[in-house]
Amino acid sequence: MTTYCETQSQVDDALTEIFKYPIAGLDTEFYGCDITRESPVGKSICHVFSVAVPSGPVLPRGFNEAESWVFPASALAHPGIKAWLEDKSYAKAVHNQPVDHHTLRNHGVNLAGGLNTLAKARFWYPHRAKREGFNLDSLGRDYCGAGKTEGFDDLLGYDAIEVREHEVTKKRCECGALSCAKKKMGADFICHTIKTPERVVVPYNVKVRRHILLADLHPGHSLWERYLAYAAWDAVLALWINQIMDREKIERPYPWSVPM
Repeated sequence: MTTYCETQSQVDDALTEIFKYPIAGLDTEFYGCDITRESPVGKSICHVFSVAVPSGPVLPRGFNEAESWVFPASALAHPGIKAWLEDKSYAKAVHNQPVDHHTLRNHGVNLAGGLNTLAKARFWYPHRAKREGFNLDSLGRDYCGAGKTEGFDDLLGYDAIEVREHEVTKKRCECGALSCAKKKMGADFICHTIKTPERVVVPYNVKVRRHILLADLHPGHSLWERYLAYAAWDAVLALWINQIMDREKIERPYPWSVPM
């Protein structure tokens, strides 16, 4: 079950439950930064963040049924939320934790108790490096039986037409027209035989893939409910993947160590 906590009482009720558990899943949705090309330090802006706790029974695959909440970024100023995020005695499973850490830090919150499930999965399952990978979707499908609700592009992507310009060579006719196809002009005896090459800039249309800005998403938007489910499920998957790895008590050698 997922609840969007936009009122003070909803946040307080959620915190009452969250503080009952020593571990939770955590995820942020942010904008203002493309982490494939730049650091989130001082750039990423939290839009919403989600928390999931292992409140239900243990399911057959070895993790608990979870309850989750999604909070607006404004809730980061709530004293209880800030206290929980900054309390290292409460563990938070976060996939690619450094990114979420910096995003929260950009809002004045110093995350403590974070468990980077991405780094942990790389250590736990080194055999996945060349094939399945370590993203939340593939780990969720392989170990939890359920991946992400949908891809980011599937949720927020749309096709658009972008007008661009490029320089091409065209022929200027002696009559002054570009690409003139005439050969003569009636009684004025102007011939159209002299064509001079000329470089000109012309526009052209390109189909591009764009995404709806997170800053434009709000309650009442047609994608809002899907977006909340998307955000909440990431926190659930991070929690579940961490639980599965913790329950696997197989001793593993450090995969990057050099044999002696």
